Amino acid sequence: MKGAVAKAEEIAANTPGAVLARQFGNPANPAIHRATTGPEIWNDTDGTVDIFVAGIGTGGTITGAGGYLKEQNPNIQVIAVEPIDSPLLTEGKAGPHKIQGLGANFVPDILNRDVYDEVIDVTLADSIAKARALGTDEGILAGISGDPPCGPPRSLLNAPKTRARRSLSWCPTSASDTSRQCSTRISRCSLVSLFSRVREDIQAARAGDPAARGAAEIFFVYSGLHAVWWHRVSHALWARGMRFLPRALSQLTRFFTGIEIHPGATIGRRLFIDHGMGVVIGETAVVGDDVLIYHGVTLGGTGHDGGKRHPTIGDRVVIGAGAKLLGNIELGHDCAVGSNAVVVHSAPPWTTLTGIPAQGRPRRGAPAEMPDAADFYMI
Repeated sequence: MKGAVAKAEEIAANTPGAVLARQFGNPANPAIHRATTGPEIWNDTDGTVDIFVAGIGTGGTITGAGGYLKEQNPNIQVIAVEPIDSPLLTEGKAGPHKIQGLGANFVPDILNRDVYDEVIDVTLADSIAKARALGTDEGILAGISGDPPCGPPRSLLNAPKTRARRSLSWCPTSASDTSRQCSTRISRCSLVSLFSRVREDIQAARAGDPAARGAAEIFFVYSGLHAVWWHRVSHALWARGMRFLPRALSQLTRFFTGIEIHPGATIGRRLFIDHGMGVVIGETAVVGDDVLIYHGVTLGGTGHDGGKRHPTIGDRVVIGAGAKLLGNIELGHDCAVGSNAVVVHSAPPWTTLTGIPAQGRPRRGAPAEMPDAADFYMI
């Protein structure tokens, strides 16, 4: 990168009227992120973001946006990402690497090293694998320089002190030259991903339903899985800006399965809806991985306000028959909701919720080390 910068300076010096943007040293770089990116993140999350993760390229994003977020809330954790083959910020050593867009092999002049709290090193193989996964599993075409920040929060949120906190990863690149290394196998991987998703859904049904007799029976007669599979189609259409077709498809699915999932809802992997009749999942609901939902459950809103108005459900949550979870609340990982409970408040991980309105208590089997109550994000 130093050679490229030197060549750019040479061209600018020998070209009349040329202007060199100097992205590594121009104070306008972090300034625009402070003026736009930071406020956008803060406003769109209603000031609730706990962790901000960004890759170090020019240093403008993390300096500007991270600095702004720290000014709004000094407790926000800002995490930087750099290539493991060029650990300049963590070990003071620069080296060649193949993650274009990260790791300039020198510390940019505009980078404020006081802004970030931690630096995470990422490998090329991990970056490529995650970029492919974003394209095939989520429909997000991101390059490998923008992808590394999309991975670390998952490991961070599994830590006892951070697993219930809200993180935001900055992924600025799109499907351009940087993603060509990942795009050649997307079509083949998409088909493989489709079948692997179906297979793991069937495995989740077998694990969640002791009455399941075999994969063929589950595939053909389990309406809960059919509702989830059709939702993935309608959600993909919804994400592409369509409105009528995905809504019509969701209503057709409800007619055949008795389960209504709004196409705007975000559903994680291996969701199993057992029996299923009467389940309703609203437009802005978010459901994590390995969740088990029984019949008659509602993930609904309250009032007529727009924006995020439905529950967010963590991983490995069990929701009993007839339970109602209402409003923009958040249930941490590994919670259990009793049958017919009415939940209107957020709850930390490993909580059992029962009653009307639901009251929480520690769930049996909770790990010894748990997040402090203050660490849990309350809506």
